[in-house]
Amino acid sequence: MKLKRFNDLAIAEKAWLLKEYGQYLLALQHYGYTVLLYALNQHFIEIFLDPQTRRVEKISAATYKQLDKYLSQIPISRLNR
Repeated sequence: MKLKRFNDLAIAEKAWLLKEYGQYLLALQHYGYTVLLYALNQHFIEIFLDPQTRRVEKISAATYKQLDKYLSQIPISRLNR
């Protein structure tokens, strides 16, 4: 699926696709949100959760610049395996 088409879907449809076909990678706290990172068809997708309301606020494809915030979360020791 093309990223533009994915980003145009409703949140419920994006969530279903991630549940069925996505691979969860990691989570972090970012500007008051819990952000979950998934891999889907060679793309990275972010889910923004409001921790107070426990609602999904946004699901969208991540750009390379947006992926920078995850670099510190990748354990280097796992890369040598």
